[in-house]
Amino acid sequence: MTCRQAWVVGLLWLSSNVFADSLVTGQVSFDAQSGLYTYTYTLDAADLPSPDFIEFAVVASHSGDPRLPLPPSYGSNTGWRLEIASGGWFQDDINVNGTFYMWKGLTPVQGVPQLEFWFTSTEAPDTSGQNNYFIWTATTYGPQNLPLDFGRVVGPNIDYVAPPPVPEPATAMLMALGLLGVGWARRRAG
Repeated sequence: MTCRQAWVVGLLWLSSNVFADSLVTGQVSFDAQSGLYTYTYTLDAADLPSPDFIEFAVVASHSGDPRLPLPPSYGSNTGWRLEIASGGWFQDDINVNGTFYMWKGLTPVQGVPQLEFWFTSTEAPDTSGQNNYFIWTATTYGPQNLPLDFGRVVGPNIDYVAPPPVPEPATAMLMALGLLGVGWARRRAG
């Protein structure tokens, strides 16, 4: 076996071990009084290959619009912050992309058996069947910097439509002057 063949076999073995079992479980509950769904995710941190766990992300919208607002409420273990991110992976069977609620770890994960992440939304669970989460670490997997774990858990698909842009006062003023000019020219010609 050549060195190159050994490298390919090793990469395939690593990929099969990385994606063998999901590290994430998810559940959803609905509060009829508030009209909010609570999405909760548990990550089995004891099975992480190293403490350099950096990001856990759940697709909030398949639109890919980074202007998606933060959820009404959210939380996690201490040492994590929630951000909005767009992008993902589009190759092979991964294909997890959109606009994400992404928790970023501020400290390495050591001695924590489970991590909890949650947020609320007015949106019911997405039933599309698409991959909708990923875990990424500082350890890269293959030449495409693949995620450590990805797959499908319960989550929303917020049909976010950005509000239309409000014209600046100067733009409105120029428009008004232009219309006055057109009206004056027509009146003068007519």
